[in-house]
Amino acid sequence: MNKGSGYIYSTAPSPLVLGAVEAALDLLPQMESTRQHVAALAERFRQHMKAAGLETGPSSTQIVPVVVGREQTALALSRKVEEAGFLAIAIRPPTVPPGGCRLRVVLHGNHTAAQVDQLAEVLCAAMKYYPVGERP
Repeated sequence: MNKGSGYIYSTAPSPLVLGAVEAALDLLPQMESTRQHVAALAERFRQHMKAAGLETGPSSTQIVPVVVGREQTALALSRKVEEAGFLAIAIRPPTVPPGGCRLRVVLHGNHTAAQVDQLAEVLCAAMKYYPVGERP
């Protein structure tokens, strides 16, 4: 095993990390309502983006990409969203192809529908400053 390329420069997880993973696995069966809530929030956000003509890609998880095109656009939108109190990280090349830059929105169980609506409103308002030709 120690000769496998994935293990040559790595170490085993600490007992604390393994304990946290085990505790998290014990909680999973009790979290169905939270999973449904997060899935509904993500779908709500996707619908807002679709209504605004923005692409969210094929993702069906709580991580929703909002494809915005140019690197400068992604960075500017990320700043605008942060100024409004939200966090949406700009994802740029080489992580994505040139012209495919995006914001990564990650939703969790403590978010509310009102927060999702407000984030969508902030993002859509900020997008008005970027001509359609600057987006894919």
